[in-house]
Amino acid sequence: MKALLSLACAAVIVAGCQQSQAPAPVAPTGLDALFPPELEAYFQVDLPENACVTDTVIRADQMSQLRNQVMITGLTCRGAYPGLDEFGEYVNFTVRHQDRLRDVQSTIGGFLSQHLSGRSARLYDTYSTEIANAESQTVLELTPDGYCLARYYQFQQVTRFGDAEIQNYLDLAVDRRRNAYRSCG
Repeated sequence: MKALLSLACAAVIVAGCQQSQAPAPVAPTGLDALFPPELEAYFQVDLPENACVTDTVIRADQMSQLRNQVMITGLTCRGAYPGLDEFGEYVNFTVRHQDRLRDVQSTIGGFLSQHLSGRSARLYDTYSTEIANAESQTVLELTPDGYCLARYYQFQQVTRFGDAEIQNYLDLAVDRRRNAYRSCG
């Protein structure tokens, strides 16, 4: 938990250094709005390498990754998106999907405890921190303005999603990224 708090503080510091609003990008078409092509190269699986996964675990991993993307965007892009309270949108997203996020924590924590030693809650916290750290590295590699520009349309859409839209997003994410995981068959 301390590592996550440290990460949040670092993201706030990075966000505080920004002077200008990122210009609104050209609206993407199709799935590019939900899966920004310039960020796909940064996608990585942060689960035990030798472990095979089911679609349920992939879906949980994708939801956890999305939550971290929304969190890092909400912290890094404060003031970058005209008319939005980016951090407030992240908080609302988390509250709106809290039941699903609890299920994700249980699913991923249980999965990790089958492959690593430790309590599932602690293993999940470490996993979630590693995902957030990887997303923060993406911010540094793209620059905060570049990152905010790349996440603009995805953030606007997913932070407004209800349960059905999140489920559709996760189904798409599983289909798009299944090959990045070692499937159980």
